Amino acid sequence: MKAKIRVRKSSLIDFTDVDAWVCFMPEDLKIEGDLNSAIIEAAGPELDEYIVDTFYKPKPGDVFHAPSFGAPVDHLFFAVIPEWEGGFNEEMHELSKCYRSCIQLAKDKGISDIAFPALGADKLKFPQSRAVRIALYAIIEEASSPLETVYIMCKDDKNYQAYVEKLKMLKEHRHW
Repeated sequence: MKAKIRVRKSSLIDFTDVDAWVCFMPEDLKIEGDLNSAIIEAAGPELDEYIVDTFYKPKPGDVFHAPSFGAPVDHLFFAVIPEWEGGFNEEMHELSKCYRSCIQLAKDKGISDIAFPALGADKLKFPQSRAVRIALYAIIEEASSPLETVYIMCKDDKNYQAYVEKLKMLKEHRHW
């Protein structure tokens, strides 16, 4: 059975009705940006120590599981994200792998609801249409039982509209 995909206009950190949050971080594992800083703050300093001690030689596309420590969800996934380099390297494949690997890990752990932040178009400099397409195709192809719902959390109108419109188009053309 395919999981439902829901797009919400909200920050990931404010959405606690899921089993897992997905966080994205750079290859150097620097905790930067509002979202990652808020997750570290919610989980507590043990999470930062866990990341440094446990995530060994990360490469773009890799996904790591961490306990939630003090965060209000049961699981935290950290996906190592690529930066846009014009589309001539492996960055599109690596971004897709981030989504696919997170979903597979969630299914392996019996998770029913997972939330991703909308990503790629801002700091990573992916063209927005590509970031949205990569995310939705990966989620549609991978999200199945025991996953029930995959949420994409958009903190701004531009990302929200892009995801809603692409998802609607995919439903109309029966890609999902």
